[in-house]
Amino acid sequence: MKLGIISDIHGEIENLHNALSLLQDIECKIICLGDLVSEDSSDNDQCINLIKEKNITTVLGQHDDTCIKVNSPPISDSSCSFLKSLPVFLELDNIYLVHDNPLERARKGQGMWKSGNYIKSFLEAEVVFEELNSTQVKTQFFLIGHTHVPKIFSSKNGEINYSLNEPVQLENDNKYIINPGRLGGVDRESMGVTCAFLDTDNYLVRIFRI
Repeated sequence: MKLGIISDIHGEIENLHNALSLLQDIECKIICLGDLVSEDSSDNDQCINLIKEKNITTVLGQHDDTCIKVNSPPISDSSCSFLKSLPVFLELDNIYLVHDNPLERARKGQGMWKSGNYIKSFLEAEVVFEELNSTQVKTQFFLIGHTHVPKIFSSKNGEINYSLNEPVQLENDNKYIINPGRLGGVDRESMGVTCAFLDTDNYLVRIFRI
């Protein structure tokens, strides 16, 4: 399976267009890991409409959930209905999609945004790997967003260093947590605007700077 991965759009329509253009050029299925909207954007409806128009598989983010509950930021009725339709997590073959942390999901059903939901370091990723291994989960790839920082974690090799826009060879007997970074929102660790490409047939991943 070839997947283009975007996350944390936060109402940045221009960045969304640029990411989709880049990923569509490499002919892959595009998925979104949530947080389509932002309090600071006037383009939330445009972002949601584009995700709908392109039929992009999407999971719910915490900003999306807040928007549904309190109508802030205000969005159209059709946009709100779309956000309400989004699942908290999805499984595609051996790939698990969630906005924040698969371990929080496993423990609390829909308990995202509880303490410990960020996966920013291998120590945090290792906790997830250990519990998933103890329950003999067969899923190999866990795709997350939420932190705004692109990362690749391996169950055997720790945090994987990479060069932007260059392919990283994965191993077929490891589990991986992959974060594509952000299209909008706060720029943490000065990584800029990024997305990712995952090829599970050839065990390759790339982080693209847009």
